[in-house]
Amino acid sequence: MVNIDQLKVLIMEDQYPTFTDEQLMAMSVMYDNIYQLAYICCLAKASADEITIGAITIKNSADMWNNMAKMFLDQYNKDINGGKATSITGKVPRRVDEQ
Repeated sequence: MVNIDQLKVLIMEDQYPTFTDEQLMAMSVMYDNIYQLAYICCLAKASADEITIGAITIKNSADMWNNMAKMFLDQYNKDINGGKATSITGKVPRRVDEQ
């Protein structure tokens, strides 16, 4: 199970609240890797047009959340590949002769 407090820091939940603690807890049961869950959360945050905090409404930046999602997906892929990057550059599939 993913540590909810660490997840909240990764997805900037204090600054941009989107999920309740109950929602994050339920999702943490479904996902074993914090980066995988952070990826899912960032994609969900990217789909919102606006974020409302009390009486304040802020226009959402989907690009920011999509960039963060990509970063978490890259880290998740690195974790499941035993700490090895998928390629030297990280931009293309790994070549056969890469270590």
